[in-house]
Amino acid sequence: LSYMNASFVYPVRKVASFGLSYMNYSQTELYGEMMITASFAKNLNDVLNIKPKLFAGLNIKYLSHIYNLGGDSTYTGDPVFKAGTSKGNIGLDLGVLFLPFKNGAFGLMAKNINSPDLGLKTKDSVPMEITAGAAFKSGSRGTFENIIVPLDGVFRNSEPTEIAIKAGIEAWFFT
Repeated sequence: LSYMNASFVYPVRKVASFGLSYMNYSQTELYGEMMITASFAKNLNDVLNIKPKLFAGLNIKYLSHIYNLGGDSTYTGDPVFKAGTSKGNIGLDLGVLFLPFKNGAFGLMAKNINSPDLGLKTKDSVPMEITAGAAFKSGSRGTFENIIVPLDGVFRNSEPTEIAIKAGIEAWFFT
């Protein structure tokens, strides 16, 4: 198995941030997944003229699945591979981050909004996933300084529908 990921982000001061990333996951002889992502993120305070910080972002991704049959005659004539051994499609993600006060953050993210289809013979849609979360950081001096408590709720539009609540704690002992 191999996994490779490369990313680049370029912030343009007072305009927006732009990013590109490439991800490849494969089992060389059998299967591979690839994702190329173009990202755009903007501080909306400049546009909306509001005081609390508000950010929004958009990803446009090209997703693909590739099956390497390696000349194996077992799959010759298999109706699954009649139209080819790979499939790609475009996916869209949107997200917002709201920082209403110094030690708190709220976010909302929708991944694969358009549920891109990557099926070869039958429909195989990537499920849409919506995540809402909050994080709070302690602000006091002393023992409990630099503790972050995040909480997320995730809804995944799959068969069956998945709902999950995630919580954690992060502590920095040396800063």
